[in-house]
Amino acid sequence: MTLTRTGSDPREVRVVSTLAGRLLERIDVAHAAALGEVAEISCRYEQIQIVVTADGPGTRTVHVTGELASGTAAYLDAVLEYQVAARPARLVVNLSEVSFLGVRGVAVLARTAERARHRSLPLAVVVGDRPDLTRILRRTLGSAASPLLHGPGGIAPRVRSHVLEPHLGSPRRARVLLRRACLDWALGNAYDDAALVVTELVTNAVRHAGTPCRITVTLDGDGLRIAVRDEGPLPPALLDDRQRGAGLRIVTTLARHWGVVPHADGKTVWARFPPRPAVA
Repeated sequence: MTLTRTGSDPREVRVVSTLAGRLLERIDVAHAAALGEVAEISCRYEQIQIVVTADGPGTRTVHVTGELASGTAAYLDAVLEYQVAARPARLVVNLSEVSFLGVRGVAVLARTAERARHRSLPLAVVVGDRPDLTRILRRTLGSAASPLLHGPGGIAPRVRSHVLEPHLGSPRRARVLLRRACLDWALGNAYDDAALVVTELVTNAVRHAGTPCRITVTLDGDGLRIAVRDEGPLPPALLDDRQRGAGLRIVTTLARHWGVVPHADGKTVWARFPPRPAVA
């Protein structure tokens, strides 16, 4: 296995490329992901990308993209074991962008759930709008799947996801989609500030990436999360406070937390808002 890192400036996103090798070196991937680096792993014909982000006070989210099969599952296992041992306040595994979930991948989730249980660590698995993943997990894990998919406190995350074209009307469309979700979830105007943020995120995707983007709105026990994924490169303004314009300053002011998840084929910019009461 070889590890290569790109970027000398600590503010730059660093990528760890991992080729198939000895499983003893999986700890290198776990360490890299814990430092916020992107682990891109190729094992035989399988490819996976793992990145760990801080998503709220004490919460660590492990984002997984690609094929979670026999060759790559061992690397995710190492990352999750490392994260459980670090004892965050809450651990979330985001599988919404996994293209394939095999038996060994499910086994990794089962082991992680057992490790978390022994440490009394709240653990949740997010699958987004993926009934296929939900069926696989329920079929293989049985009754153990419900607390994982519902997260701590038995709150089932509600998710809406839509693809928008790189059009000047897409920011307005994003606001409509967000408000429709809030109305359907009996939130009324509780997240009007989130509408301003989603406008800025989609506007940036249209102007700077010029590619289709996917907006994902998630409501769970920690509040509302908005994510916009596009296929454009990571601009310096997202990494350097001095280069941020008025739009990103709005995001910083209104969102409780926000961040960037780089991908091999683009990036996801997300923002989270605290829980608010539903409308009676």
